[in-house]
Amino acid sequence: MKTSISRGALLSVALLLAACGTSTTAAPSSKPGTVTSPTSIGHSGMSMNPTSTVDPMAGMDHAGGSSGPAGLALDIVSSVFQANKPVDLLFKIMAADGSMVTKYQVEQTKELHLILVRSDLTRYQHLHPTRSTDGTWKVNLTFPRGGVYKMVADSAPIIAGEPYAQVALTTDLNVSGLGEDVKLPPASPTTTVDG
Repeated sequence: MKTSISRGALLSVALLLAACGTSTTAAPSSKPGTVTSPTSIGHSGMSMNPTSTVDPMAGMDHAGGSSGPAGLALDIVSSVFQANKPVDLLFKIMAADGSMVTKYQVEQTKELHLILVRSDLTRYQHLHPTRSTDGTWKVNLTFPRGGVYKMVADSAPIIAGEPYAQVALTTDLNVSGLGEDVKLPPASPTTTVDG
């Protein structure tokens, strides 16, 4: 039996993992687009390798950054976020040698997909930042409420000419301002949408 997983379903799983604080990363591979980590989640698929063991929290720096395969890491340039105030979110993806990643494969028509989801799952944004020539990513946005937002930067970098599988680097963004968490509804195996 062949099973296919839609991009939307994978994104939903990635968001749930991100909201729970799980780091989702993909390991480098010899073939572009091949995912070799059992915790990998991307637009093109999910790999489940029962012979490998990977700590789902590996690569997560809970102080506000993350590192992934081959030492890839998020470097957040912006540091102050306030609810209802426009801000340029600036960030870089750094290689293990400290250099900035400046080349990416195009996945789903973009080099990078940025997901922001509030910790209580009430706010969600899928954005496409622009990359400057030096490799810094930028997107202008407004956080509607204060609180903690999980940032997921999903890309397929090219480092030293070597293409890597998709990688989702995550970190938390603390946004000041009013915004109490909303309780999630009780778990249910079914739901009704638009009747």
